[in-house]
Amino acid sequence: CSWDDPSSFLLSAHVASATGNDIRHNHAINRPPGRGLLRSGASQTRRVAMYQKWSQVDNYLIDTLIPADPLLDQVLQNNRRAGLPPIDVAANQGQLLALLVRITGARRVLEIGTLGGYSTVWMARELPEDGRLITLEYSPHHAAVARDNLRLAGVAEKVEVIEGPALDSLAAMDNPPPFDLVFIDADKPNNPRYLEWALRYARPGTLIIGDNVVRGGEVTDPGS
Repeated sequence: CSWDDPSSFLLSAHVASATGNDIRHNHAINRPPGRGLLRSGASQTRRVAMYQKWSQVDNYLIDTLIPADPLLDQVLQNNRRAGLPPIDVAANQGQLLALLVRITGARRVLEIGTLGGYSTVWMARELPEDGRLITLEYSPHHAAVARDNLRLAGVAEKVEVIEGPALDSLAAMDNPPPFDLVFIDADKPNNPRYLEWALRYARPGTLIIGDNVVRGGEVTDPGS
């Protein structure tokens, strides 16, 4: 997730719609603002106030609706201890991902952007016994942390972590069976290319979920 974007998208293989707000962790509220917040004067003040308000709403939803999960808390602690940036999906976004895997009956999931495997665990726990999740991570360090977390969560047998630039990994896939669900949450400039690969590896009815799409409203700026 990115601090300077309050939006995500959901996309089926044929139908797209805007949805939701990018969701934060309690511990991430006071992180340094992203470039989307680097404005001057009143504009910056309004933008900061907006994100603080969204954070308050998100934290209320997490505290009210998401049961405590010591294992997932441990995964986040492991990520912080390993020096990973605090940009995991938040608990209510993780719960949404898990529900989408369950609702769609997904058996094959592709995740572009692993970080420490927090979102991976949320989704992998909803897969059937013969389900498979492939997750792509650029950083070998992040991938190693993710593998430890997946073993901790008891889902390592269902998940394959592939290291390297995601576009290279996607291109290297040898005509895999179509995925039922794709979650895109990696470097944002490559989102259009990730979406192209997601559609190539989809089938009619595949659910494609993309995070950080609107980019703090910059999508309305033709020069952005």
